[in-house]
Amino acid sequence: MPRIETYVKDQQISDTDVLLGSDGDDNNVTKKFTVGDLKAYIIPSGGQAGQVLKSNGLGGVYWDNP
Repeated sequence: MPRIETYVKDQQISDTDVLLGSDGDDNNVTKKFTVGDLKAYIIPSGGQAGQVLKSNGLGGVYWDNP
């Protein structure tokens, strides 16, 4: 496997780009996931125009009006 720094940098990140990571719920087995999967996990759906993400202080976020 080549060194990471030898790979070409992706100039246009998209939801279908694939990443590798460890699955903490499965004994840290290496698995693949997409940028879209990661985005859906971090940013909750359901936001409306003009709303912002706020922290709930417990590691989560929610949509709210500014």
